[in-house]
Amino acid sequence: MTPQAQSGPQPFRVDFKLIGTPNEASEFAAYETINVGAGDVYLEPPTTTYNPRTDELEVRIALINDTEQLVSFRLTSTVRGRQAMRKQIRDHGFGRFDHTFVYENGRELLGRTFSLEAQEIGGTRTLKSVCLGTR
Repeated sequence: MTPQAQSGPQPFRVDFKLIGTPNEASEFAAYETINVGAGDVYLEPPTTTYNPRTDELEVRIALINDTEQLVSFRLTSTVRGRQAMRKQIRDHGFGRFDHTFVYENGRELLGRTFSLEAQEIGGTRTLKSVCLGTR
């Protein structure tokens, strides 16, 4: 079985129910962000933008390297009904690497789920994230 969790910063919610209190104040939730994965190299949550003039949908992803080591990854963006798009990041040092995947005929992708994966070249790490195609 392969890990299915998205890597990087993820929202986390804890629900509380207090026993022995009036009904109005007996339930509440606390929200926090946790980092999934080792935290040294991670994906920021991707974003999408649709341009109606060009009918293009852009999916933006950022790979963050918080180490001094050079890393190399294969980025893949997939959405149902389209061919996967790929990009290689070679010898990326400390800092942020931004990439945008551009999909033509983007209107038909609005509301669809995009899966993004960064697989380490010559290593074992696989980073995953998802987003919806939005305006």
